[in-house]
Amino acid sequence: MSGYSVARVDEIEEINDGRCPSRPVRHHFGITSFGINSWSRREVGDRIINEHDESDCEEEELYLVQRGRARFELDGDRVDAPAGTFVFARPGVKRTAFAEEPGTTIVSIGGTPGKSYEPIGWELWAPIRPFPNWPRRLSTVSTSAEWFHEPPPERRTTPQVLFLLPSRCS
Repeated sequence: MSGYSVARVDEIEEINDGRCPSRPVRHHFGITSFGINSWSRREVGDRIINEHDESDCEEEELYLVQRGRARFELDGDRVDAPAGTFVFARPGVKRTAFAEEPGTTIVSIGGTPGKSYEPIGWELWAPIRPFPNWPRRLSTVSTSAEWFHEPPPERRTTPQVLFLLPSRCS
């Protein structure tokens, strides 16, 4: 087994929870030290990143417009972001992004300063209630501690209870 993996964004299957379709980069590569996903939209004006502020979980996020052009809204300010642009948002900054060109793709990287990465929100319930087009390769991953990478005691519950727990951050 090699110590590295390579994939183009379009090679990672897209999942869709009915809000903003994404490509689960972290899951694809088995990354456990930080959160990373890719979000793409096909039409101009489509929302790429749902509006949120990460104030509950204190997560910092760095976005990279990988292709196309996006319009970020950060605490009410509009920021034009063509391909190659980085946008950094601290916890508490209300943020969202929209496609300004067809096929715009944004890569988001997140983590909480001073803390080990812990999956939150959709990453906890997706293995229990997968999206209709969830990547097939994840079907072999268990919903036990193997998948959650040694969860804290409060997350060591049955899948039925885990699904009903509110996330710290959506």
